[in-house]
Amino acid sequence: LLAAPYVGAQANAGIPADVFYLMPEMTQGTLLFKDRNVNGKFNICAVDQTLRFLDEKGVELALDNDGDLQQVNFPDVTFLHAEGAFYRLYPVSDAAYVAVKRDVTVMTDTKSSSYGMTSSTTAVEEIGMVQSDGHLVSFNDARQYPYKMTETAYLYRNGYLVRWNKKNCIKCFPFKKAEIEAWFAEHKKYDETDVQMVL
Repeated sequence: LLAAPYVGAQANAGIPADVFYLMPEMTQGTLLFKDRNVNGKFNICAVDQTLRFLDEKGVELALDNDGDLQQVNFPDVTFLHAEGAFYRLYPVSDAAYVAVKRDVTVMTDTKSSSYGMTSSTTAVEEIGMVQSDGHLVSFNDARQYPYKMTETAYLYRNGYLVRWNKKNCIKCFPFKKAEIEAWFAEHKKYDETDVQMVL
């Protein structure tokens, strides 16, 4: 399931693969766009929130134009694509989900610069940079820096993504109002980034 949330910068430098990516490896799945579906092997980078795949030569590519990508389905794992990020969906009922977003920030003071991307796919090693916390850092170097990771719980129902809190929980599950109020009464100091508690 989910890794335990990290607090602050990690003491050991380097981002582990299971933090850097949202799946353990390139995995067979289906991309659901507004007007089509695409099958293939994919992964998702948590640092820059890009969909990754390999070309026929084994070069890792990042999907550059993902504006109409709505969902990524892997066996037993589904990610919603919304607001420029990927949210792992955990079903709560037939139509409602806890949606978990992972944010990974590379802890560096590298100065920001800009670059242009015009193709629909861009080789990661050709760009050579990822953006984190407003800075561009070398893609290869990014895995060597200390980092900070948080996972935040949201609610997703009927096409709407909202913050995870008592008010929104009751709106999503009005027939469970008593149970929700009891849970929040017990967890007065809940933390939406403690996704293990939420799930």
